[in-house]
Amino acid sequence: MESHPEVAVLGTWLRVIDEEGRTLGFRRYPCDHDDIVRAMKVYNPIANPSVMFRRKVVISVGGYQYDKHVGVDDYDLWCRLVKRGKFFANLAESLVAHRIHFEATTVRKVKELVKGTIEIKQIHFGDELDIRAKLRLMGERILLLLPPKFVLWLFLKTSVKP
Repeated sequence: MESHPEVAVLGTWLRVIDEEGRTLGFRRYPCDHDDIVRAMKVYNPIANPSVMFRRKVVISVGGYQYDKHVGVDDYDLWCRLVKRGKFFANLAESLVAHRIHFEATTVRKVKELVKGTIEIKQIHFGDELDIRAKLRLMGERILLLLPPKFVLWLFLKTSVKP
């Protein structure tokens, strides 16, 4: 962060582990600012557990605010920062181990997370969504109809790479 003062938010990739600590794979995110901004309209490309940010910049936009749905306050914050032209980057390294298991809040509250994600996109990007983002939105609405454990299984199959 010291050598890149233009970066307001810095994330990393994640190593995804199971309840026993075994590596299931990795979540890789775009690293370049422009790619992150494009991805922001489709999904949250910043892994909150790995984030380092400039406090003054985050405070200037009101910090974490969104509390209507559990687990999406970070996505809301990143979107507000992107809309104000702040610079993002991700390191192409897995510096955090993120545990995924069927009893985790992410699974138990998956429908709330998906609803919140949909709402954040509509609040911040509404008419700006391209066809890819609109298709993803449609897919997320379908996820609301599926059992939470199946949604986690889909998530692991589609976003965690060995």
